[in-house]
Amino acid sequence: MPSQKFTHREVAPISPAQAWAALQKVETWGEIGGVISVTDAVVDEAGLSGYQFTAEAAGTRYHGRAQRLAAIPEGQMTMGIETEQLTGRISVTLAEAGGGTAVGLTMEMSSRGMMTAMLFPVIAGSVGRGFPAVASRFVASLAEA
Repeated sequence: MPSQKFTHREVAPISPAQAWAALQKVETWGEIGGVISVTDAVVDEAGLSGYQFTAEAAGTRYHGRAQRLAAIPEGQMTMGIETEQLTGRISVTLAEAGGGTAVGLTMEMSSRGMMTAMLFPVIAGSVGRGFPAVASRFVASLAEA
């Protein structure tokens, strides 16, 4: 099945601890471009472990579930994404960078099924064109959380 990966890195004017705290709030994940809503947060002893979401890309709405795949406090958080049409992961890396935090955002997505595979170039193109701006807004939201 077709897949695509997008990455962006930028420095936020907050500490890694502040960025990590923001990543533990389900609302923060709703700041990723294309996400319309996040609900039903699941929190365990390690922090946010999952949530339901609705997103839109290339004019199509997707309903799915995100589940934590990896978490290194103040270092990295990766959420696996599952919908009927798409799968993937969103990874956020954090590293101290002179008085702020270098935030890396990586989104990987793959199609599921024949119909989505045929439409995947349109979906990936839509996501890719807006990804730098989406990532910048997400990084800014970490400082606001």
